[in-house]
Order: sequence, then C-alpha cells, then structure tokens
Amino acid sequence: MAVGGQSRVLRRRVMAFDGILWTYYHLCREVSNMGIASRANWNARVARLRLADVQLIKLSVAGFILMVARLWPPLLGLDWYWYAVIGVLAAIRPGYRVLAK
Repeated sequence: MAVGGQSRVLRRRVMAFDGILWTYYHLCREVSNMGIASRANWNARVARLRLADVQLIKLSVAGFILMVARLWPPLLGLDWYWYAVIGVLAAIRPGYRVLAK
C-alpha cells in the first residue's frame, strides 16, 4: 500500500476514535443531566431490565470490543493464554459477589 493510502487508513481510524470519544462525552453529559447518577435511582432503573435487555447490552459490549480490536490490531497479537488470564481476572470480583451472598 502506498504511503498516501496508509495516511487515509490512519485518518479514518482517528476519525472513528474521535466519534467514539464524542459519543461517550455526550452520553455522560446526558446521563448526568437526567439525574440517574444517584445510586438508588440507578439501581431502580437497572432492576427494570429484562433478560433480553441484559443480553443486548452484552452483545453491544462484544461489538464495541471487536471494533476496538479492529482499530488497534496489536491487541490481537497476544498469545491465547493472556486472554484467558484477563478473562479470569475480570471474573473474580463479580463471581465472588454472586457466590458470597
């Protein structure tokens, strides 16, 4: 690929990342403006979610992670066991909280 082509790809990746940051910033502003920052109100809203809503949230997180992996290729360069270690470490606290009560 020519040098000009590489700059176009890099420019597209930077623009996509800027879009993500812009969306995150405005989403945080909307959340704080709606007043759902209080813990009790947040818990009440989350309690109304159904199983299908939780599954859609999981799917959206998976899609976001795949997009990040696509925009940052070195992320996929790790050996398989590093992903297993990250998964186990990320599951320790929620697993403990579920099993402890």
